[in-house]
Order: sequence, then C-alpha cells, then structure tokens
Amino acid sequence: MKRFVTRTTIFAGLVTLLLAVALFIFPNPAAKHNMLGALLDKHDNLRKTAVSASGSQRIIIIGGSNVAYGLDSKRIQDALQIPVINAGLHASLGMKFYLTDIKPYIRQGDILVVIPEYSQYYTDSFYGNMELVSVLFDVYPEGMRQIDTKQWCHLLRFIPFYAATKFKISKEPGATGTVGVYDRKAFNAYGDAYVHWTKAGIKFKAAQKAKEEDHVNPEAVQLLVDFQQYVEGKKATMFLMPPAYQSASFANQKPVIDKIHEAVEEKHLPLIAAPERYKLPDSVFFDTNYHLLLPGIERRSKLMIEDIARVLPEIKAQPFNTKK
Repeated sequence: MKRFVTRTTIFAGLVTLLLAVALFIFPNPAAKHNMLGALLDKHDNLRKTAVSASGSQRIIIIGGSNVAYGLDSKRIQDALQIPVINAGLHASLGMKFYLTDIKPYIRQGDILVVIPEYSQYYTDSFYGNMELVSVLFDVYPEGMRQIDTKQWCHLLRFIPFYAATKFKISKEPGATGTVGVYDRKAFNAYGDAYVHWTKAGIKFKAAQKAKEEDHVNPEAVQLLVDFQQYVEGKKATMFLMPPAYQSASFANQKPVIDKIHEAVEEKHLPLIAAPERYKLPDSVFFDTNYHLLLPGIERRSKLMIEDIARVLPEIKAQPFNTKK
C-alpha cells in the first residue's frame, strides 16, 4: 500500500510538472491570432481614440460576444456624433474581468454602456472560463494582476485542461488567406466583428428553458454596482442595457430574465431599456442566440441610438441610414 501511494504521488507530481511546463513555457501561437487576440487591439483603440468635437469623450460599449458580434459602431457614432468603441469580446472572459480590464482606460466624460449576456447574472460564468485562462497565459499576461484569489480558485478547474491542450503543436497562422469569423482580423477599426455580417445564418439550438432554481447571483449584480461607483468617481457615466436576444431563447429564459430585471431595478442600476425591447426575430441571428446578422445589427444599432439619445438629451441623434 505504501509503495502504491508513493508511486501515485510521484506520478501525480510528474503530471503536475508537465502541465506547469506546458502552461508557462509552451507557446500557443494561435491564441493571439484568434478572436481573443483582438483584446490587445481593443486596448489600443481605447488608448488612442480622441476626444469628440461635441465635448463628450467617447461611448465605450462593454460586454461579451453579444457586443462584439452584434453592433455597427460606425452607424452609432455617425448618428450620435460621438466616437464609439466596441470593447466587447467574449462572454467567457467573464463580467468580472472585462469590467476590471476597462478601468484604466476610462476618461472623464466617457459614456460606458455595459451589456452583459444573461448568463453572467445567474451562473458563476462572470468569473470567466477557459477563454479567460487562454487570455491570461498566452495573450495578455498582464491581466493576471486583475485576478483575485477567489477568481483564481474558480479558474483552477480550467487551467489543467488548458495546459493539456498546449501539448498539441499549433502553427502560427500565415499572413495571407481567408479571414475566418472568429479570427483576430475579423474586427474592424471600431472593434466590431464584421466578417459574418452577410453570411447565411447557421442553424443552432435555442437556450434551454429556465429552471425554477435559477436565481440571480447577488455577487454579479454587486459587480455592476461597484463598477458604476468607480465610473462616477472618474467623472464618467455608466448605462446598463439588455443584450439583443433570440426570440425563441427569450421565451425559454423569460422567468430568469424577469428575475434579473427585478434585481437590477432593486439596486437602482441605470438600466435604460426593458429586456423585451431587444428581443429580436430568430431570422436575424447568425450562429448563436446572441450573434446577429446584418439586418439584426441594423435593427439593434437603431434601437441603441434611440435609447442613448433619450438618456442624453444634449445629443441630437442624426437620421439612421440603413444603406452603406
């Protein structure tokens, strides 16, 4: 028995050592070239975007891929006459990370529009998943400074699996070739993923029906409360909006969406539109219940222009042009 325990301990130690070597030493060339690599470009946009002529700084839109794959920021910018930056990327980075990550870039006068996916409110996904691990170890290691002990404990379940994937040899993508929907190059100068806009929709399943035990995580809501206080301390403004969501998924998830809406209102967060307003037809979604095709992007962008202009009365929105 003692020999078995000793051998098991040695084996476990070797496995841990190999995974650590893979995690910290083996490169993952693909990481900076897929959509997660666009985080670095979004940071660059946030550093460089100039002050608008109107006197307001910028509109920065924050969230997961519902933001990255669901906006025409140029249309919003042209209508509101304020520079717009799409800082959204991937829901699996987690709301905790992307709210913390944006803080160094907030300037006085900025308008922060936060649009989390619904799952961020009632699961523990606001801590991040495998994609966040990839970002921290192979795209943006400086982000590790933003991760507290509790979040590391959550990410620990994903780290060994990610380390194991690095044993698979991956080549750095070539400079030429077709740009894929989920490549780093699929984003335009405003931060919008655009390669999928005119593609045909891909069949996907609607979100599963909400369960009775699905409840809003108070820690997720508190993240938004704390972020609002931080933003106000920077003399900037935060608004909260619901994501554009597939109609069939909305119907299945309505009980938990209602709970989210109630929790947000209870904390007096600055929600500027009801969830139903952004329930869009199934036909305008691309490959998930959050990613929009061009007709959906146009419709959602128009709604956002109206909602932002309504809460910022000093802004007079220009007519929305649906033609390129």
